[in-house]
Amino acid sequence: MVTNYPAQRLEMLGWDPVTLQERHSTLILTTILPFGWDSSQRDDHAHPMTTFAASSAAMRIGEPERNPLTVPLSSASYIGGISGAGATMAALFGRQATGSGQHVDISEAETLAMLWGGGIGMWQVTGD
Repeated sequence: MVTNYPAQRLEMLGWDPVTLQERHSTLILTTILPFGWDSSQRDDHAHPMTTFAASSAAMRIGEPERNPLTVPLSSASYIGGISGAGATMAALFGRQATGSGQHVDISEAETLAMLWGGGIGMWQVTGD
């Protein structure tokens, strides 16, 4: 099961990872949220601009003295989906080996940070 429903909505439906794992021990649940399921910000709604800023990818586009920019075409969701697809395939191999399902927790901000980020390393070196 792959979803980008907000965490609160999944809990309301009884589709949260704990409940689903109890009911269906072989199920692989992939949640793709702006900040991930296991995050203090999991219930925060995020515009793509917010996700880009949180990942530090936004610092690589635009001009410092102008309004913020984001990459077009819902790239945060697209890249989160690609990451979710790869991680879900890995979980399928894990299920073949163990017979157990699992929760695959994808954070769009973290996937962007790994792809376009570099902000943490730059901050450590330059302070920017």
